[in-house]
Amino acid sequence: METAVVIMAGGSGERFWPYSRREKPKQFLAIGGRESLLQQTVARAKALVDVEKIYVVTGRGYSELVREQAPELPPENLIVEPVGRDTAPCIALAALLLAERDPETLMVVLPSDHMILDERRFCEAITRALALAADTNGLVTVGNQPTRPETGYGYIRLGEPVEDGSAYRVDRFVEKPDACRAAEYLASGEYLWNSGMFIWRAKVIREAISRHLPELAAAMEPIERALGTADFEETLNDHFPRLPKISIDYGVIEKAANVWVVPGSFGWDDLGSWTALERVLEPDGFGNLVEGKAVLVDTENVIARNDNRDKLMVTFGLKDLLVVDMPDVLLVAHKDREPELKKVVRELESRGLSRYLHSFNGGEE
Repeated sequence: METAVVIMAGGSGERFWPYSRREKPKQFLAIGGRESLLQQTVARAKALVDVEKIYVVTGRGYSELVREQAPELPPENLIVEPVGRDTAPCIALAALLLAERDPETLMVVLPSDHMILDERRFCEAITRALALAADTNGLVTVGNQPTRPETGYGYIRLGEPVEDGSAYRVDRFVEKPDACRAAEYLASGEYLWNSGMFIWRAKVIREAISRHLPELAAAMEPIERALGTADFEETLNDHFPRLPKISIDYGVIEKAANVWVVPGSFGWDDLGSWTALERVLEPDGFGNLVEGKAVLVDTENVIARNDNRDKLMVTFGLKDLLVVDMPDVLLVAHKDREPELKKVVRELESRGLSRYLHSFNGGEE
């Protein structure tokens, strides 16, 4: 049975500003490794399928970055969205293209910007999920065992287990909780973190979209009719921006009945923000994470990144801060406020300083 891996690589990565910029968001950056997060994701995909079965969905502005960072992928396996419309239209387009070749194809849908430390266990969980999707014709996700009362992730409440206990029906999906509720979820043992990874047959997710998001399915029809014709690109460019902007979780997965989850424990983190690095990288003896040319004196629990090759960063007497020095921007923030970094981005936009949200050589919007 044919299996394909679809990697979603269209996000903006604003919470890693100023390292992540609109021309080169975090999935294209080396965060927590020597390769970019996209390259790490492609490498994991190659452990599951041949490279000819790996597809990347990205925005028009990132297509050259994908080709540059993953040159081994066949050119026709790059699926370019005219505009970003969230994960439901992204997956609908990929499923349409795969179903044209074989509607029975099993799709593994992966985000491009996650960190996974144990590839072997990751592959084992995906393999179990593939078998479950094939046996049940259901919608399958992979949930990760919580290791802390995390308030930044959504959760999955476990329902009845399958016969061998390797997977569960999903009882319900839960939005990001407050600290008290997150602690309750952790203590109960009945919840997993929602990883945003999905496994299903191409035809099954298309049927689910038709059932739960009929407006999206209807809006996709002109694109489907244009498949294989000279008008496809023009039709895609014309109709895709009109698709409803909605996530696959909210639009389909949270509404469907035949949803299953496979538990995983493979060192997963969605690297949603700078402080996530503290969970996947080894700090120095004072709790500091340092990248680039820097000297930290009497400094504790600081994340310091210096991207200036000829400039030395020096900190003295600091604690619990984020310091990021780029050629055009210096950011100094308390780590407790780091989850609100988008507020800074919005403030720059309101002050007419959007050029600092683009790459150093970029211009105004």
